[in-house]
Amino acid sequence: MPDSLVPQQSIFRVPFYIFPMLLLFGLSTSFELVRSSEMKMLKEEGIEKEKMVAELSFLKYQINPHFLFNSLNNIFSLAEKKSNQTGAAVMLLSNIMRHVLYETNHGKIPLLKEIRHAEDYIAMHRIRISDQRDISIHFVYEGDLQRARIEPLILIPFIENAFKHGISYSKPSTIDITLVVTGHSLVFNVVNTKRAGTEQYTAVNQHCGIGIANTKRRLDLIYSNRYELDIDDSKDYYMVELKIDLSHKGRAYEN
Repeated sequence: MPDSLVPQQSIFRVPFYIFPMLLLFGLSTSFELVRSSEMKMLKEEGIEKEKMVAELSFLKYQINPHFLFNSLNNIFSLAEKKSNQTGAAVMLLSNIMRHVLYETNHGKIPLLKEIRHAEDYIAMHRIRISDQRDISIHFVYEGDLQRARIEPLILIPFIENAFKHGISYSKPSTIDITLVVTGHSLVFNVVNTKRAGTEQYTAVNQHCGIGIANTKRRLDLIYSNRYELDIDDSKDYYMVELKIDLSHKGRAYEN
């Protein structure tokens, strides 16, 4: 067969400049996919953070009125007795509410401010029960307190609970509160006797009230696996031990 009649195979040649363009297109597409994935992840993290902030704010708003109502009840009791310490109690309430309203909206605060807040709360109760001789209250704190920072209103619900369920006017009552900071470790203990007729209550059931339940949730959200909460609820006494790792990303203290 003549060569002129043999069918010739058609060869398609890709211009050499196409390969860099294809490579560039592939890299660009990959970059966009990675960028899109990262943006989606950041958006989801942002949404989760916003949800956590909203939940924390909601929990704080539940705690604050709880505080206020109990404090006003204490002052009302003093006013009914025509106590000359009613004015001092009002000033202490003013300090307490100033702390709750203005010191708790900017993340973690100096531990000493939270201690001062606890002292004001205890002092107000001391006024209320000043005519009782069989009630013993101790608040001791020590250690490296100067630079330590803590989430506000984490400790006070346990103290409030001790006064709510531990003060009896018919038998001797004791409330012992200790706070020790060693390095980046905080150990907080509250032990109180229980007045007759007080039901057992724990941090996970309905008897604990708003304060303890909210505090447990806030501990979960803020300190996650960096805290331990042990509660011993017996017939005659109630004991809380809270341990918190105050370090943040390897730092024991925050600026």
